[in-house]
Amino acid sequence: MSWQLLKLKSCRTLIISEYDDSASLIKATLEDAGIRTISIAKHINIGLEKFKSGNYNLVLVDCTNFSSSLLHKVKEMRDIEAQKRSEMCSIVVMSSNLPEKLVKKSVENGISYLIQKPFSSTALNRRVEYSVQNPIPQIRDLSPPPTTSGIYQVESYYEKSKLHNKHK
Repeated sequence: MSWQLLKLKSCRTLIISEYDDSASLIKATLEDAGIRTISIAKHINIGLEKFKSGNYNLVLVDCTNFSSSLLHKVKEMRDIEAQKRSEMCSIVVMSSNLPEKLVKKSVENGISYLIQKPFSSTALNRRVEYSVQNPIPQIRDLSPPPTTSGIYQVESYYEKSKLHNKHK
């Protein structure tokens, strides 16, 4: 068994979704990919509480409207990580509404990836596998997503500063 597959199987995942059907579909997709440790929260505030008490490698947030209040909650998650001194997890937000001004702010608030809905289960599996292996995106692209994949990749504020200082 490869180390990538082992890492995927041992991944601890938190799904935050207000819709039971959506959460069930995402959970089934993750289980098909080999992920077995999955928690579900029905609201971002409940998800934040679970995040505080758990230790996750991957957080998937399924939301109808991508808003600044969601960005604040993600920032709180990153602050909790810093307080716990835990490894940085991947935070993936899935939404049909991704306003450009908020996409750019997501960099500062710690979102690892944004996926524009609708997307296929294959696209989600690929993003999850990559996210688990690379919690901080390696490719930085803030341009609108291609119509086929609908995936934005953003860098964290920390990595942006680190890269900026490296190139001085």
